[in-house]
Amino acid sequence: MKRAMAVRMSLLGFVRAEAALACCVSVQFVDKWKAIYLASGVEGLKLAYKGSPGYLKPRERENVINWIQEKKT
Repeated sequence: MKRAMAVRMSLLGFVRAEAALACCVSVQFVDKWKAIYLASGVEGLKLAYKGSPGYLKPRERENVINWIQEKKT
């Protein structure tokens, strides 16, 4: 959300420092995401990190969930 807001404010003519202050980010953050937006469009603003793969196999995960639910009752 901060990425999109910072870029939008910048494109609307706000001074970089104003956009940064309003979004609680640095001026460099505004510059970085504006450049990415100009190069890649909205797709460039999306989060790319999806997290690491799980450590448990599907069956192990299911067993852990069942065990936790049993402990709650």
